[in-house]
Amino acid sequence: MVIKKAVTAALALLAAVVTGSVEAAKGFSYSYADIGYLRQNLDTSNTGNNFAHEDGIEVDAAFGVYDLVSLRARFMRGRIDTSGGSANETIFSAGALVHYPVFDKLDVFGEFLWFNSKLNDSNVKSSTDLGADYSAGVRYRVMKKLELGVAYRRLGGNWDEGFGKVQALYRVTKKMDVVGKAELGSDDDERYFAGIRLNF
Repeated sequence: MVIKKAVTAALALLAAVVTGSVEAAKGFSYSYADIGYLRQNLDTSNTGNNFAHEDGIEVDAAFGVYDLVSLRARFMRGRIDTSGGSANETIFSAGALVHYPVFDKLDVFGEFLWFNSKLNDSNVKSSTDLGADYSAGVRYRVMKKLELGVAYRRLGGNWDEGFGKVQALYRVTKKMDVVGKAELGSDDDERYFAGIRLNF
């Protein structure tokens, strides 16, 4: 239930989110960098561990190259702790995003990235995982300073899991937002992110 409270707090924080200065079609920013803390609670029912969670930092960026297209890049570095030990994980992803303004306050988008994940454990040999990471969803501007979004995300590779995702941004300045994200997976994995968005 601690997780539920943390999610509630994170979503409440979502009500403290932002927009950006370089705002592409219809006021939504598609040139930005999200920088912050990532927490993952991982399903361990098939591993023999009593628990597994990961704490790390994530940088998630988009670079607008055309009105409706952005290049995408994501970097994550975290530490996984389990009842059986710990490991360090590094993930790099790259791809592209396309979006379309339905009307002034609503955008639909789709993105496809390819990820490379490396796991290093002092007791286990290093391992690498490759796979696709794709999403589709909507962004909706609730009011001048508040934006909400929902999406479906699918991770391939060893993950092989779908996630429902919610996101909120609150404008602090024209160049900075507060951002919160929560994802719940079909295999009960959970991902939470809290940080800032820099618009450029």
